[in-house]
Amino acid sequence: MPINFNRNKIYSGVGAILIAMGLLIPVVGIIGIVVLLIGLRELSYYYQDIDMLRNTFYGFIFGILSSFFFTLITLAHIPALLFSIISELLSNPTELTKEFASSIFFVLIGIILIMFLLFFFENIFFKRTFNALASRTGVKSFRTGGLLLLIGSVLIIFLIGFIILLVAWLMIAGASFFLKPSPEIKK
Repeated sequence: MPINFNRNKIYSGVGAILIAMGLLIPVVGIIGIVVLLIGLRELSYYYQDIDMLRNTFYGFIFGILSSFFFTLITLAHIPALLFSIISELLSNPTELTKEFASSIFFVLIGIILIMFLLFFFENIFFKRTFNALASRTGVKSFRTGGLLLLIGSVLIIFLIGFIILLVAWLMIAGASFFLKPSPEIKK
C-alpha cells in the first residue's frame, strides 16, 4: 500500500494542534498523541528512517503515560484530597494534623515528580524525532520546535513552560502543514 504523504503531514499537524489543546484539556492531548503517532509513523516509513519511528513510538508511550498521570491527578486525586481535607477539618476543626498535612504533601509531590519525569522523557524522544524530520526535510522549524519542547518540559514547573510548549506544538503543526514531498523519494 503506497504511503499518502499529504494525508500523513496533515495527521502530524492536526495531532500537534490537539496536543497543544491538550495542555488545557488532557483528554484532547491523548487523542492528539495518537493522531501524531499515526502521521509521524507513516512519515518515518516515507523517509525510511527507523530511528525516527522508534523515537516517535517511545515519545508516544511516555506521552500516554504522562497524560494518564495528569488526568489521574486532575480527575481523581485532587477531589479525593479535597474530600480528605474537608473531613479532617470536620473531625478536628481547629487545625489539620501535621502528619495528615505532610502525607498529602508527599503524595502530591511524588505523583507530580513521576508525571514530570514521564513528560520530560516524552519530549526528549519527540525532540529526536523532530530533529530527524528537520534533517530529512530541510524544515528547520521542526528542530526549533523540538528544542522548545525540551525547554518547555523543564520550565513547566514555573508555569512559563506551558506557554513555551504551546508555541512549540503550534510551530511543529505549522511546519507539518507546509511539508513538501522529497523529489528524490519515489513512493
